[in-house]
Amino acid sequence: MTPTAPLALAVTLTLLFISPIRAHAQESVAPAAAPGQGPGAGGAAPQGAPATPARPPFSGSLDFGAAFAAGIQGQRSFQVAGALNRPFSDGGSFVANASYDFQKVTFPSEAPLSDRTSIAAGPDQNLTANTVVIVRSMYLRDKQLLINSRFEQLAGYGLHLSDRDKGFDLQLVPGLSVYNQDLGYPADEGWQQGFGFFEKLSVRINGAWSIGNSFRFRRNFGEPHKSIESAANLTGMITPAVGVQLNYQYNYESQVPPTFPNYLSILSAGLHFEF
Repeated sequence: MTPTAPLALAVTLTLLFISPIRAHAQESVAPAAAPGQGPGAGGAAPQGAPATPARPPFSGSLDFGAAFAAGIQGQRSFQVAGALNRPFSDGGSFVANASYDFQKVTFPSEAPLSDRTSIAAGPDQNLTANTVVIVRSMYLRDKQLLINSRFEQLAGYGLHLSDRDKGFDLQLVPGLSVYNQDLGYPADEGWQQGFGFFEKLSVRINGAWSIGNSFRFRRNFGEPHKSIESAANLTGMITPAVGVQLNYQYNYESQVPPTFPNYLSILSAGLHFEF
């Protein structure tokens, strides 16, 4: 699989879920009463039932950051991330996230600093006002951590607190996962199982600023192998659709070759788009 193939897959999934939106929006609009059928018309008019509130249309975001340096040191880097949320039932929504991070020093000697692709997609379903079930299918490739590919399936049930009026949303979900990975060094491969938890937080500070955080931890059954994927961001909206964002990522893998760094952290800034 080429580095761009997972991103192409994510774009394809996004287009597939966007196409039914127009039809869904048209179905949710109640037709207007025909002339002569309102109160005072010659015949008895049936009383219209209250319109069922339409589910919110899909929402999403796109983040883009880039940096270039020349002179005593040559460097180029860019980060692209996208998110999609599309409700499919009362309390249920399809969630998809994809990101690609690349950093490379080109002078005085060429060396990659990061090359990471991550994709996650699956449903969230609230079972009660404060509980949620999540399912995620995930793909990861990280050349610096020598992960050629990792396919993982996660499922969990836990806490969900949300207040739309105050702009607050928190998920804290313990769960189980199975995964299969191809590593760039001799190590245990094949299907493996683990347990851990997933946390996601978003808080609106005011009409323009908000903060977000996500954290996922996994530990294998019977083995000390651990994995952490986390991110935090501060977003300021300039217009309803365009803003700026400061983003921090921290990724950790306990299973790496001897003397090899087992973590990667990235601090970046760029543009943030919402739709």
